[in-house]
Amino acid sequence: MIDTSDRYFIRLITLPIRMTALSHTRTWWGCRAQLAVILRLGLLFLFFLTPHLSFGAVSPELNTLEQAKTQLEAGKTTRALETVEALIDSLPSPDILQDAYFLQATILEQEGKIAEALTVV
Repeated sequence: MIDTSDRYFIRLITLPIRMTALSHTRTWWGCRAQLAVILRLGLLFLFFLTPHLSFGAVSPELNTLEQAKTQLEAGKTTRALETVEALIDSLPSPDILQDAYFLQATILEQEGKIAEALTVV
């Protein structure tokens, strides 16, 4: 889902296309300039904007991490620890793995296993 700031950013980066479309499109040089602008904006979108957009797909690892957090908040520390350990064993992306390790350390700290929590961190 594209939030408002992304929508304004997309309008901003497509401004040169709209400006070029209003002028110089009837000559060869104008068409060439417009194609160059479109190519540059396409590359900009491909390399810089696409990784920051989410299209409504949530990774299952993120759902598992949220489930473990919910279990921890409900006071089910052993179940949350099992969920986090299963998530770590599935080798998720580095960001989720880092969050999982921190959550595991938090759970171990709440259980009174300080030495194990420090080892995890």
